[in-house]
Amino acid sequence: MDAFAELTAELTAELTARKKQYHYYRDQLLRFKGDEVEWKALGEIGDVKMCKRILKSETQSEGDVPFYKIGTFGKQADAFISEEIYESYKSRYSFPKTGDVLISAAGTIGRAVVYDGKPAYFQDSNIVWLDNDESIVSNRYLWHCYKIVNWFVSGGGTIDRLYNDNIKKTKIPVPYPNNPEKSLTEQARIVAKLEELLSDLDAGVAELKAAQKKLAQYRQSLLKAAVEGALTAAWRTQHQPTETGAQLLQRILQERRARWEARQLAKFAEQGKTPPKDWQKKYPEPVQPDTTDLPELPQGWVWATIDQIAQVGTGVTPLRSKSAYFNEGTIPWVTSGALNSEAVASATELVTELALKECRLELYPVGSLLVAMYGEGKTRGKCSELRIPATINQAIAAIVLEPAAQSCKAYLKAFLLDSYEKMRAQASGGVQPNLNLQIVKAIALPLPPCSEQAEITQLLDGQFDQISQQQIAV
Repeated sequence: MDAFAELTAELTAELTARKKQYHYYRDQLLRFKGDEVEWKALGEIGDVKMCKRILKSETQSEGDVPFYKIGTFGKQADAFISEEIYESYKSRYSFPKTGDVLISAAGTIGRAVVYDGKPAYFQDSNIVWLDNDESIVSNRYLWHCYKIVNWFVSGGGTIDRLYNDNIKKTKIPVPYPNNPEKSLTEQARIVAKLEELLSDLDAGVAELKAAQKKLAQYRQSLLKAAVEGALTAAWRTQHQPTETGAQLLQRILQERRARWEARQLAKFAEQGKTPPKDWQKKYPEPVQPDTTDLPELPQGWVWATIDQIAQVGTGVTPLRSKSAYFNEGTIPWVTSGALNSEAVASATELVTELALKECRLELYPVGSLLVAMYGEGKTRGKCSELRIPATINQAIAAIVLEPAAQSCKAYLKAFLLDSYEKMRAQASGGVQPNLNLQIVKAIALPLPPCSEQAEITQLLDGQFDQISQQQIAV
């Protein structure tokens, strides 16, 4: 980690120097003598445009075309619209051309992103663009001007959003305004120099990203060492567990069965029935691990399945057409896109008590581990932990540990994070293979003694803290 710290410090210092150089030359290049420039209002160059409004009911957590809201503008979309809506609205309403410069009108005011022409849709009023006359100002020159512009505010002060009038009255420097050909040539010269500097910046960012990738690889190697026993090999030689992994599993299974029997007896009592003969034989035995091709484990460890140490469930998507399921909802409803973060502390959608009741949605407790069974791109196989009570959709498996296995949660999460690629490989199906509850339940887990799990968690936490600090630096 010391080598990583030195590397990231050097790269960060170099990138900072390159940023200062870019800002210096940008300010110099966009500073003109009085008769060489005219500060033109953007309203003289073009008109402000925006996409057609997309209703919440028209979006979904997975789909064909990414829909960018102000919170995901310039990042990764967490909502999608159908290709049918996209093609219809794109042809009938305002839509940016490839190369147009999109502007954030809320949130981080004036953030600029060049539209690359790929299928995407943008939130109306919050993300806009200037349909500018490129015979006066080129898009690339406009993009650089947005980096230095002071957005117009009537009467001064600050704003929390840009209105069309603010944008239209904002001025940018246009060189040689009375000679369009010379003006565009000068704009091209300025852009070329700035792009050259940006290229240097991009190279610096690429080096930092390479360092970040190495940190991610190191993190993954730690997880692998943790669940294979290598991380605690030396620790094991000096510590004898009071309870082995096999004994821990046996205790969990005994308590699992006792809880099932207690629930069954409570049902019989509630119904006023005497328990029938051999009723205990109806106990649903958990899936056993198939150890045929599994490696030998460290001393004191045992193979188990997730089904043996936890209850595994899923959720549903309430009918979108029934507004009573979503309007004024108060209960978080999590979709697989949220699992790209290792903790889920909020939900983009809420459902109602009626949805909870009529759709038989389970409300999963804080601490439940979630696994994405399917989803867009790299989502399938992702693992996260609930930090709030929440319901989920059918694309997620929820893992709720048995009470006797609660101490295993941190270790199980580390195991699931390490198993990302393996879980993706276990998926079944056609063009887009998926996981299912049966696959998740049957996942074989190397289970160490509780004391060793605690040591693993402590070692990982210490290393992960250092990695996080380096990633912040990057």
